[in-house]
Amino acid sequence: MTPPVLWLPQNEIANSPSNPVLLEEGTFADQMLFGDVTYGGLQRAYLDEVEGQKQGVAFRHTAGLEAGVNRTLVGPDGALYVGGIGEAGNWSESGKLRYGLQKLVPNGESVFDMTSVEITEAGFDVTYTEPLSDETVAGIADAYELQQWRYVPTQQYGGPKVDEESLLVTGATVSEDRRTVSLTVDGREPGHVVHLRSPRSFTAADGEELWSTEAWYTANVVPGYVAPPDLGWYEAEEAVLRGGAVVDSEHNGYSGTGFAGGFWNVGASVTFTATVDEAGVQPVHLRYANGPNPAPGTKEVSVLVNGTEVDPGPCRARDPGTAGPSRPGTSTSARARTPSPSATTRTTTATSTSTCCRSASRTSARRSPRTAGRASSTARSPASPSGTWPARAPSAARPTARSAAAAASASSGTPSSRRTTPCTSTGS
Repeated sequence: MTPPVLWLPQNEIANSPSNPVLLEEGTFADQMLFGDVTYGGLQRAYLDEVEGQKQGVAFRHTAGLEAGVNRTLVGPDGALYVGGIGEAGNWSESGKLRYGLQKLVPNGESVFDMTSVEITEAGFDVTYTEPLSDETVAGIADAYELQQWRYVPTQQYGGPKVDEESLLVTGATVSEDRRTVSLTVDGREPGHVVHLRSPRSFTAADGEELWSTEAWYTANVVPGYVAPPDLGWYEAEEAVLRGGAVVDSEHNGYSGTGFAGGFWNVGASVTFTATVDEAGVQPVHLRYANGPNPAPGTKEVSVLVNGTEVDPGPCRARDPGTAGPSRPGTSTSARARTPSPSATTRTTTATSTSTCCRSASRTSARRSPRTAGRASSTARSPASPSGTWPARAPSAARPTARSAAAAASASSGTPSSRRTTPCTSTGS
């Protein structure tokens, strides 16, 4: 799946964005403006190409319009024509009219604002419309706060931030014309959104305060990035969740940033795409949490490889009520055949019956290069038809050291040291 050129974090810079328009003249020529029905105002997007891939940054541009923005046009006179709309409930900008039509005319004056943010091997280059003041330059090393996070596909509206962390600015230099600041930033990772903020006071040479203090950069590519050694782990919270499975973190002891919960839903599923070194039979390990105790009934968890259910083979069940390492619940193993390298996907399915699993489960998977595979597990109730539905899996697990097999694991209130290889697992 091609990553988006621009992430727009919900309720931070957008909620219901409307059509983009290209600016062909002025300070922000070749950039785009877009409105928002619910968030309101106009936002601006600067796009860049990094190592052949498009990515960019979003800024606030103007606010204070009379209604949420549904349509924006650049007229033949160069003015912006903004159409507003609103509706009951949350389909409108709070406190504004339900309709509006406004004309925004450039007045020829320059506003002190960020023109662009571009990613570099060392960090970021931030360019401004006006030269920075002496006071701002003197404190430039402490003038920025950065955070990064990423997103994973979920059924939740907006989606949660994953792996959210602060980034340290270790250096900052100002260009000779005082319009560009080059930041050295440690810890950036591809596939993340970087939020940059310059707390006031941040002024231009004429004393004008910075118009917009924040920027949201989509870092699909980080130049010069060297990935850490591949441990072959896949986390359930990063997998594709369907059928009521959700990312959760209400119990401790999970690896990664959370676990896949919601396994009480019949049809909840977690799906991993796995890669292995070579074609052949691969072991698959699944771990998930039992709970609550006493359980209201039994649950069947299925494991599928490329859509075909497989026999989970020997399994080891633990009493969910016992303490210590036993508590994580049931462990199941299976063997799945991986296709030749020319085949790109493979799904592994394991089925087991156990007491109802709690939502606090984590799944991870182990990867190896070249041959891709897909594994999934589904949950079904005893009264359901023989067919299976996709379900979500636990938080983390680790396969054997010799192979990159699909695996899923879950934990319920107890730390789990295992992580899973790429596979899809489901439970209730």
